Amino acid sequence: MFCEGHGPLGHTIGAYTSLDGITFEPANGGKPVFAPSEEEGHWDAEHVAFPCAVAMEDGTCRLYYSCSPKEGGSGIGMAVSDGLDGTPSPGTGVEAQSEKLS
Repeated sequence: MFCEGHGPLGHTIGAYTSLDGITFEPANGGKPVFAPSEEEGHWDAEHVAFPCAVAMEDGTCRLYYSCSPKEGGSGIGMAVSDGLDGTPSPGTGVEAQSEKLS
């Protein structure tokens, strides 16, 4: 399950796993799996929020989310994970493959 959180990094996206759908444990060591970019002028530097995960037939997961730059405006981002647990993998995980859709 993906969810929005708010803390020192601003609005972030976290992930939780559950074997029974009742008890959930934080994935990624409890750290956000997706946070605002630290790059100056980046399209998602202000916030990432409102995650919506879609499982794909190939086993990957697309995560659609609201985003905005510090300069204002808003958009929709998409990130691709190599699995449904939300744990980033170098080169193929949530953090590595994100793009602005609108």
